[in-house]
Amino acid sequence: HASADTVRVVFRVDAGMATLRVTDDGVGFDQAADPPGESYGLASMAWRAELVGGELTVRSRPGSGTTVTARVPVSRGR
Repeated sequence: HASADTVRVVFRVDAGMATLRVTDDGVGFDQAADPPGESYGLASMAWRAELVGGELTVRSRPGSGTTVTARVPVSRGR
């Protein structure tokens, strides 16, 4: 959907939090606009992150690509 040429994926665990960040150089989108059709992808991802005590953030602008960051707590032995 993004028409990206490059996608960067970074995963790290630090201070009890796992962070996954995905950044693309695609077309981006207007975050204030309603999603087209019945798109629940990002909302579902945010809901799932919250279920495990985490959060999902999205930053995007038309013509400037998109960054999606998921942060969830981790514990040893799980």
